[in-house]
Order: sequence, then structure tokens, then C-alpha cells
Amino acid sequence: MHLLRCRVYWTGEERFWNWFDVFLAISGVTDVTLQIVTEDTSDIFGASLLRFCRLIRLARIVKVFRLKFMKDLRLMVKGWIAGIRTLALAFTLLFVVLYVISGFATMTIGSSQLTSEVGLQVYFDTIPAAMFTAFRCFTGECVNDTGHSITSILGAEFGVIFILPFVASYMLVTMGIFNVILAVYVDITMKAAKENEAVTAEQYARESIRIARMTRELLK
Repeated sequence: MHLLRCRVYWTGEERFWNWFDVFLAISGVTDVTLQIVTEDTSDIFGASLLRFCRLIRLARIVKVFRLKFMKDLRLMVKGWIAGIRTLALAFTLLFVVLYVISGFATMTIGSSQLTSEVGLQVYFDTIPAAMFTAFRCFTGECVNDTGHSITSILGAEFGVIFILPFVASYMLVTMGIFNVILAVYVDITMKAAKENEAVTAEQYARESIRIARMTRELLK
């Protein structure tokens, strides 16, 4: 702070890292203070707070992102943060689709006597259970407690009435929604990486202009 001056330190390009350094310094001071205060006492709250402050020290590992060879990892983290909103919307869309499919499954498969006879009633008796079963079937782990395929059992019992809707819903969710989510998320991540490169290039350009001005003033 002494070298950069207060304004540059708190509002400059590296301000977030500087704020993080201040946070770590405050946590260190708090740690030492609590250690002195609770040294001769048996305050449970103080001891818990002391342990929490010591755990905050692990946050120092975040500072490795400032190293040059961590550039790719830093870009991945920024892309992940930029895609959080897209992931939230994707989860919402997937939840709605699974809810609709599970509603039909509960009213048809869950209320059928054939489902009880093959021991699959528990997987479709409620909408939450049917949603979890549908999600498992769409992601590959579609088996019952004994390891037998749920779709194979239902296909053998219900025939084409079950097979056709299942294939259609599987195509919709797995090859439709999942691929769209992946494509949109990759696109947002790439945009975040390009924006980061643009910001870096602009910072380098400003620094070059500043150095050129200082050099010109020195040569006058």
C-alpha cells in the first residue's frame, strides 16, 4: 500500500487481489487476538471462532491464480463462474421436463397392477420418486435393487405402450436438452475466455502507452 498509494491499491487493476490480501491480514490478526483472549478460558464459542479463523488461512491457496503458469486454470474458473447462470437455467429446464414426464409416469406406471407385481411400485408411487428414477434412467443407472434393468422389465410387461414413450423422452432429454446445455455452456465459457484476453490486451496497451509517455518525458 505504501508503494502503490491508497487510491491505486484500493481502486486499481489489482484491487480484488489487494482486498483479498487485506481480508487475509484481518483474519490473521483476529486469529492471534482470539488465541490470546481464549488462552486461559474455556469459552466454546471463542474456541470455535478461533478454529474458523485458522481455517480461513486455507484461502491463501487462491493466490496461486496470480501466477503466470496458472493462466489456463484461471480462465477455466472464470468461464465456470460466467456459466453459473446458464447452469441454473438449464437445471430449471431439466426439472420442468422431468416433472412433466414423472407426472405421466406416476399416473400410468405407478397406478398399474403390473408394476406392483414386478416389484417396481416404489420407483413410481410418488412424483419425486418417479423424477429420481427418470433421471437415473436418462443418465445410465436405470436398475432396481437387484441390479436388473428397470426399462427392460417395464418393456417386457407393458410392451410398445412403454417402449415408444420412453424412447421419445430419452431422445428429448439425452440427445436434446443435455446436448443443448453442453453447447450453450461451452459457448459462454469461450466468450468469457475471449473477453478475458481482450481485457488483458487492453491492459497491456495502456501500460505500453504509459511507459511511452514516461520515456518521452524523461527524454525532454
